[in-house]
Amino acid sequence: WRAVPRPPSSAASGGPPALAGSGASYGETGAAASTTAGRWGCVGAVVARHETLPTRFPVGGGEPRQVIEPASGVPLALHDHTQQPVGHALRDHAKQDGRRPFDLAQGPLFRAALLRLAGDEAVLVLSFHHIVADGWSYELLAREVAALYQGCVSGAAPDVPPLPVQYADFAAWQREWLAG
Repeated sequence: WRAVPRPPSSAASGGPPALAGSGASYGETGAAASTTAGRWGCVGAVVARHETLPTRFPVGGGEPRQVIEPASGVPLALHDHTQQPVGHALRDHAKQDGRRPFDLAQGPLFRAALLRLAGDEAVLVLSFHHIVADGWSYELLAREVAALYQGCVSGAAPDVPPLPVQYADFAAWQREWLAG
């Protein structure tokens, strides 16, 4: 797996990472389909690790409030781009995804899509609203998805250390520090 540069999308979603690899098992049926679901369960594992991803921000009493939802199944949109050159497929997907708004009140504030390319090549594209992931976070999330994917494929324990702190904990510390 490797990170793939992607054309910038809208300001609301930042510059989401794309992960590419061979043998991504897109569009299989029967027993192979359950293998595919297991392989892409790595996206759900990343969501379960990071409280910001299943978070939404409804307005109550005129003020937005943070609601961290339980991590649940991550919808994985499947797109067949086998008839397009890779660069066109990524650019077209980035344009379409960049036009889709995120609903802060309802969530989710991230999207996952698997783009089937030529042969057994596929690209996993993760899009985030900037309120739940920033540019620094993209690299971290891409590395975690890649490590968790390798674990799913090989059956080995993934090489991702436990998170020492969640973002909400950091934000609370920062508020206290700024308050003096």
